[in-house]
Amino acid sequence: MGAVLGALGPLLYYTSRPARDYILGDGLFLWPTGVIIMVTYGHEHDFFGYAVTATSIVLNVVLYAAAVTLLWFIVWIVRRVATNKR
Repeated sequence: MGAVLGALGPLLYYTSRPARDYILGDGLFLWPTGVIIMVTYGHEHDFFGYAVTATSIVLNVVLYAAAVTLLWFIVWIVRRVATNKR
C-alpha cells in the first residue's frame, strides 16, 4: 500500500497539469523526494536527468513504503498491548 501511495505523487505529476502545479506549489509533500530533481535543471533530457528522476521516484516509493510499514507496526503494537490478557 505504501509503495502505491509513493508512486501516486510522481504519476500525478507526469500525467496531470493541475496536479503538477499543485505538487510544485503547495503540495510538495506528495512527492517529497522531488526536491532531488532540482539537480537536473538544464539537463532535463540527458541520461543524467532521467537517472536522477528515476532515483527520485524510487526513493519516494521506498519512503512511503517505509512510512506505511512503520505506521502498521505501531498499530500492531498498540493492538497487541491493548488485547494482551493478563
